[in-house]
Amino acid sequence: MAASYDERLRARVRGGEPDAIQAALVLMERHDPGSLKQSLELIQADGEVSRPCFDAVAEAWDHYFHMRGMSWD
Repeated sequence: MAASYDERLRARVRGGEPDAIQAALVLMERHDPGSLKQSLELIQADGEVSRPCFDAVAEAWDHYFHMRGMSWD
């Protein structure tokens, strides 16, 4: 059975793929988390992730947090 798009994105982040930050950002765009904690829960339900995974999600959250607050007018 094929993995869902979200599952493939999560695997790229957890696996430390070269595009882990971009994959985390796409997950955030799809699910609109309200905090870094919620962003980590998008990757792992219990929020427990490796340090490289945390770093990728934290960097993606920083970008996402600033982008979502921008006016698109």
